Amino acid sequence: MITLLSYGLSKGPSPTATLLYSAAGLPNPHTRPELRPLTGQDTRVQEWLEAYPAFDKLVARVVAEAAKVPAGSTVAVGCWGGRHRSVAVVEEAAWRLGAAGVEVRVKHRELTKEKGIGIGP
Repeated sequence: MITLLSYGLSKGPSPTATLLYSAAGLPNPHTRPELRPLTGQDTRVQEWLEAYPAFDKLVARVVAEAAKVPAGSTVAVGCWGGRHRSVAVVEEAAWRLGAAGVEVRVKHRELTKEKGIGIGP
């Protein structure tokens, strides 16, 4: 099992991780009043980000490289606040890795929610 972790660059030091990525270069949903109160776990935010090719490019990179790390590794994705972009990237990457049979644990440091994906009974 690997851990995918989202975090906010402005909320403290970067976590210790095998791989670190930044989603700060993606368009920021925080700038949209209708998306600001939501998180990257919300469909509206995810769909808004998916409209940008850079989102899919980053997710594809995270998935390709995360699939190669040893079990027990942490792969972290950061954005400024840790609520929108990094969360959406981690959610999509976890879904894709889980669909490929990789066991993934998702953590969102700034949301303090956790769930398991691709974990059998």
